[in-house]
Amino acid sequence: LKPLVLDPVAVSAVPSRLKFAHSLLNDFHFDVIRGNASEIAALVEADNTSHGIDAGKVPNQVRIAETCARRYRSIVVLTGETDLITDGQAIYENPFSAEMLTMNVGSGDMLSSIIAAFLGTTTNTWDACIVATVLVSAAGVLANRYSVGLGSWQVQFFDQLSIMDTKALLEFFAESEEDYLD
Repeated sequence: LKPLVLDPVAVSAVPSRLKFAHSLLNDFHFDVIRGNASEIAALVEADNTSHGIDAGKVPNQVRIAETCARRYRSIVVLTGETDLITDGQAIYENPFSAEMLTMNVGSGDMLSSIIAAFLGTTTNTWDACIVATVLVSAAGVLANRYSVGLGSWQVQFFDQLSIMDTKALLEFFAESEEDYLD
């Protein structure tokens, strides 16, 4: 079996996309569903007035993510100011955050692709989601250090992603321990 990742882009804003996403979810099992809070809320018909890339202002995000994970028997990666990963029971809150990731169109799409790539290397879906999410966040945090605005941040983000390996990620953890990890 090949792992499947669903990135329900703009399902909270475009009814035809939501209908299509529900059709896919009814016909196929997705190992991972990765979306922003508004997109995940739309999949489970949760109250939501937030739409678009800035859709992090959805109340009850943990409950919404857990509901989605249980309903579709998938791991849900809900991205935003704080990234949440859940299988409907356990929850992981990513301690790393870069505000530019929430403003950069396409960073969520990139994360979905990186999760899919990681799923191709392991049978441990949970760990693949956590490592991919932390890796993208680490690249975003490092990009913040070397940029002055969104344009230079994007270049640095791509550069950080291109050079990120196990050693660089471990160095990031060591350097960031005081700032992010209690």
